[in-house]
Amino acid sequence: MAQGLNGKADVLGNGKITTASLQTWLDAEIPRLSNNLQRPVFATPHMVPNRVLSVKVGSR
Repeated sequence: MAQGLNGKADVLGNGKITTASLQTWLDAEIPRLSNNLQRPVFATPHMVPNRVLSVKVGSR
């Protein structure tokens, strides 16, 4: 998760790590790193907006 928040989860290439982009990145990374033995589970209420969690250094 730390790697994702540090920039690897910038799936749109816009310099921002959002809850949705982090989820997308973790959905791919956790199975890959665990040899498909683990899958992330997310419970996000429908009313919770997609928030920016981190901004990559040097991004606007």
